[in-house]
Amino acid sequence: MSEAPATSPAIASPIETILRDELAHGDRALGSIGPILGHLVVNEENGQFNDAIVASVRGMIFDLARQALFAYAGAAKLDDPAAYVDAAIDGLGGQMLTDMPLLAHCHSLAIETRLAERLQRRSGLEPVLSPYIQNAVASSDAETSGLAMRVLAAQARFFRHQSRMHLPLGELPVELFELVLVHWRDFLPDDAGEGARDAEQALRDLRHEHPARLLLIEKLLATNPQDRRGALSIGHAGLATFITALAGATRQDRALVMQCSSEQHLGRFVLSLRAAGLAPQEIENQFQYLHPEIELPDGLATLRPDRAAQMLHAGASAADTTGHA
Repeated sequence: MSEAPATSPAIASPIETILRDELAHGDRALGSIGPILGHLVVNEENGQFNDAIVASVRGMIFDLARQALFAYAGAAKLDDPAAYVDAAIDGLGGQMLTDMPLLAHCHSLAIETRLAERLQRRSGLEPVLSPYIQNAVASSDAETSGLAMRVLAAQARFFRHQSRMHLPLGELPVELFELVLVHWRDFLPDDAGEGARDAEQALRDLRHEHPARLLLIEKLLATNPQDRRGALSIGHAGLATFITALAGATRQDRALVMQCSSEQHLGRFVLSLRAAGLAPQEIENQFQYLHPEIELPDGLATLRPDRAAQMLHAGASAADTTGHA
């Protein structure tokens, strides 16, 4: 498709005005997600706590705390590790519930799980083995094929863990893994000493031995740059690979992109797709999967991808308050 000429910086086109307004509105909503989510997961008696997303976020964070506590109990050779963890879990879990970046990440995983399930019911999209992964598994290149098999196994594990509201510590992005360790070290008694050091080393070794699902997907995308267009198609790539590819193409945090797949954040999502280089018809194809009831604004063809990227990152300050950027 031929691109429209660059618009004047002094006069915004109608499509820019529409999307800028949507972006501002959506980013203001994004800025409130962290505090609201934090309030809900901390206050168990809140009537909205039965919401599946909130319950899943709380479950994942307490599971992270449980793993760290068991690691210490084992390394310190405590007489009754289970009793120690039961006594300590509310303290460490409650402390971790105040960490907005950690909440945001778990929130994005809960959204991903439920959206993948909805796409499977509504459109028949396989959440584990997408055509993109299938093609990579069948690749004649041994590295690509082996990596795709690991992604496939990681996707299957992810949904099994999510069904139990579990999140292995090794699945966290490195900065969030380090944040959990900070909370954990602060929570341990002052005399934890060698037990704490041994437990931390064991956790780091485990993470090193078993690369996280999202890291594996990123590596697979890097080994297969020729199918960049396929990776930016939900129907071909599957939700997990699509969101990872879109985040990478637009230099945004994956958790933020996942949150922005909802209809409340139309502006940021459309700008992300255009900034990634998708043509208007390709953008419409993605909306047929995610939001078939939404009619996209006219004039997308007049918005250049580089201009969409400028608008996207100029509006990032409001989204920063969610702890993603």
